Amino acid sequence: VLKDDHSMPCPEMENFALASEICTTVRIPVAELKNGFMERVISNSYMIQKKNGFPPSRLLPVQSKDDTDDVEVAQGVHASQTKQFTSVGGINWRIMIMSPVDIHEDDSILPGDDMFPFLV
Repeated sequence: VLKDDHSMPCPEMENFALASEICTTVRIPVAELKNGFMERVISNSYMIQKKNGFPPSRLLPVQSKDDTDDVEVAQGVHASQTKQFTSVGGINWRIMIMSPVDIHEDDSILPGDDMFPFLV
C-alpha cells in the first residue's frame, strides 16, 4: 500500500527502489480479510481450520456466500486443508490449501450405474 494512504494499493512498478520509497507492507491477519468474495472465503476457511485445531489430514468444508445477485458467485463450497512446513532456519509455517467444490442437485446413482453395486 502507499505509505501516505494505507487505503490505496501500491502501483505496479519495475523500479524497486522507487516502489520502496512510496510503498510499504502492511500485515493483515487472515481472520480480518473481508474485502471481496475470495478474501471472505480465505478468512472463513482459516476460522474453520482454527476452530478444528488445523487438522493436517482432513478436508474441511467451507460454505461460501457473497453479497451479490450473481448466482454463480453467491453460492458455493470450498474444501480446505492445512499442512505444516518448516523452512530453513526453523521458521514454522502453516500452509492452507483451498479448492472449490462442485455441487450438483441432480447427482444420483441408479441401478445399472457402474457404482451401484458398491452402495448396496
